Amino acid sequence: MNDIWWQTYGEGNCHLVLLHGWGLNAEVWHCIREELGSHFTLHLVDLPGYGRSSGFGAMTLEEMTAQVAKKRAGPGYLAWLEPGWPGGESDGAHPP
Repeated sequence: MNDIWWQTYGEGNCHLVLLHGWGLNAEVWHCIREELGSHFTLHLVDLPGYGRSSGFGAMTLEEMTAQVAKKRAGPGYLAWLEPGWPGGESDGAHPP
């Protein structure tokens, strides 16, 4: 079974989906989670095949982006933030 690890934090009106860089996991956001969470609703994600997300084989960046986009709860998402992706190829691939 494919399962993307997803944690929601904060209570702001705008939603931010925070995606980690290559070879990391959502813990990379721990140092700024509290401050951002006071202004936004954060959605911390372990990309398919990383951290606590399990059941995925090798995937392209586009396939990973599609898997994460399926998981989001609905409209109202402000942005996808992805540090470390060369050129931010998937930034805005699935805009709100």
